[in-house]
Amino acid sequence: MSLGLSTEIQAMDVLVGAALVVSLSLGMEVAKFLSRTMGPQGRFRTYTIAALAISIGWWLSFDKAYFPSTEVVTAVIPQLQHPYLYAWQAPYGILWVWMNQAVWHLGRLLFPFLPSGIDWMFALTIINIPFFYIFRQSQLLTAYFMTSLFLWAVVPWDLSVLWLVSLGFLFQGFLPRLGAVLLAAIAKIPVGAPLEVWKYDFLNGQEYGTTGSAFVPGHSMTYFVLASWSIAVVQKPYISFLSLTGFRFASSEGRISPNTNS
Repeated sequence: MSLGLSTEIQAMDVLVGAALVVSLSLGMEVAKFLSRTMGPQGRFRTYTIAALAISIGWWLSFDKAYFPSTEVVTAVIPQLQHPYLYAWQAPYGILWVWMNQAVWHLGRLLFPFLPSGIDWMFALTIINIPFFYIFRQSQLLTAYFMTSLFLWAVVPWDLSVLWLVSLGFLFQGFLPRLGAVLLAAIAKIPVGAPLEVWKYDFLNGQEYGTTGSAFVPGHSMTYFVLASWSIAVVQKPYISFLSLTGFRFASSEGRISPNTNS
């Protein structure tokens, strides 16, 4: 019985993951196609509408046993209500707690009709929109679109960390860009948390007390994603692809037009 249930759950995990990837890829391609001749503002609006449509579609169509992640209700929201009451509840830094408490209160204000946890997630969706604006003239817009939506659906508690990293693209100087990356790291690790949270994260939080929660292999995907964006921020002046004004827009006649600041 248990083996059959486990197999069924694994099969559903595969189907849910495939649905996430396919719908996200289709949404990205539609946004790219529609915005190609629209200019920066049209590109921003198109990606914003696509992100909102995908987020709402995921919420409405996915089995609530899989979406949102159970950790949203069992760990994240309790952590925001009573920070560090238990070491295992979202063992992040106090900066992360403050940021997401603000998001949580915004969600309760804007979406009082939504279930607890979902209101926080849709507040994340709203706050994510200005970042599409930041990248509206950049070749990174599509990458940010896919990254932020994937994090939102799978590990939404890490989306605010991505925001801190992404703010580094606004700066030309090395130290401010490095500062954004370090600020994200301070939010990600439990800076400002009690000692018990540090122990849970780095010593004995998982695998029956034999390893820290931070070292669980399943967390490596998020580390890779955030590290990749952090490296991109640091390397921004040296790689043209990483510029915030590097995207070349096609005119309605099919010609490539120079970038504008509009």
